[in-house]
Amino acid sequence: MKEVLQKKQQELKEIITAWMRDNNRLELGETIVIEIRVKSAEPVEVEIKRDIDDMTLFELGGPSESRIYLLKKNGICTVGQIRNKTQKDLLKIRGIGKGSLRKLKNRLNKLGVKTDWMCKNIF
Repeated sequence: MKEVLQKKQQELKEIITAWMRDNNRLELGETIVIEIRVKSAEPVEVEIKRDIDDMTLFELGGPSESRIYLLKKNGICTVGQIRNKTQKDLLKIRGIGKGSLRKLKNRLNKLGVKTDWMCKNIF
């Protein structure tokens, strides 16, 4: 029974986190604590913190909306997803060039985000 409750609590945490992120209800670095009460069980507090990797590329800004759309079309919607790509992967996307990567790199640098591809010379 305890394992089932823990699983349900984790599912609920993921749903709430996604909803808050998608509806801009939680700022980056902000933390909220939610108390979950399940019938016939002790209440449990769940801490939800929005990480920079959850930030969408539209929130990030930097490249134009058309470039962000191209990234999104290729499955790259968040800062976390772009951090997992290589410069070579990003340049393979039609319409994404060195200029787009430079803008993206500058914006990520302002937020203190580092990736392997950002360490390489894009010029």
